Parts: sequence; structure tokens; C-alpha cells
Amino acid sequence: SAHIDREQTRSLLATTAANTDLYQSINDLCNYFAAIESHWSSTANAQSWADTELPTDLIPLLERCLHETDRVLKHSETSTDLLDFYFTLSNLLRVGEYFDEHHVIYAEKSIHDLRLHLYCVDPSRQLYEALRRGNSAVMFSATLTPLEYFRDLLGGEEHDPLLSLPSTFPVKNLQVLVADQIATTFH
Repeated sequence: SAHIDREQTRSLLATTAANTDLYQSINDLCNYFAAIESHWSSTANAQSWADTELPTDLIPLLERCLHETDRVLKHSETSTDLLDFYFTLSNLLRVGEYFDEHHVIYAEKSIHDLRLHLYCVDPSRQLYEALRRGNSAVMFSATLTPLEYFRDLLGGEEHDPLLSLPSTFPVKNLQVLVADQIATTFH
């Protein structure tokens, strides 16, 4: 998963004004943020929105910004903010390469900012590919139950062996505490 913030992007405008191509690509990205905010502000929940379709114009915009940022970083003193922006763009494009039905694009608005996320909501395919590059994998946890569900979620296959062992801790030491004064309602 990866994200980009409007304010991070907007703050670069002042420092990149001398480089027309970079400035224009960053300005176009700022305009993209404004278009997202405008488009989704009329919905019932104007604080956030999500979609399973990656907008077709986002990736070319990010690629152009990355290209211009890379060009400037190669030929001038490295700005920490610009370097951070470069890695933010790289991460977004890497996740964008794999964007499919297992991903979602999500935007959330705060008082002074707008954050755009690319989330992988089902990593099983990517984990499967990563696990297949090795000879074996051992996963263990006290909370991965039911085992079959987590085997599938974590990229395992039906023929992969599962082993459940009893806890080594005495049952008499178990204590469950409930803090009912904490609100966990999502707003």
C-alpha cells in the first residue's frame, strides 16, 4: 500500500518554481487533488471515498511527476522534500502496477489536507508469489485461527500442511478484561 498527501505535493510548488517542467507536473497533480475533492464533495460522506477502479489519468500523471523529479534530482543538489516526494511517487507507481480486483483506491479528507491511498485489501496473490520464490515458509501465531482461512489469506494452497499445538500456558492464568468505556464506533 502507498499514499500521497496534497499538502506534501503543494508545498513543493514554491521550491520548484524555477524548473518549469517539474513545477507544471506538480501543479497538475495538485489540480488532480482539487478535482478529486470537488467530485467527491457532493457525496453523502464527503470526508472519504473509495473505489475499486483506478482512475486512468492518475498513473500517467504520477509517471510524469516521477520523471521530472528524477531529472531534477540527477542535475541539482538533493532537496530532502523533493527526495521524499520521489520515493512517495515511486511507491504509488509500484502499487499501481499491481492494482487489480484485490486493491482499492481510497481518499480521506482532513481539516487541511487530502490523502490518497492505494491499498491492497487482499494480499493472498502477492504473498503466494513471494512464498513460491522460496523453498519453504513457516508461519506461526497464537491468533491465526481458523487455520484454513489464514492459510488461504496468506497465499497458501490446500495441500500445504497445517499444525495446531496446544498452548503451553496454564488455563488458570487466562484473564479476560473488558474496557467498556472505550468507544470503538467508526465515524
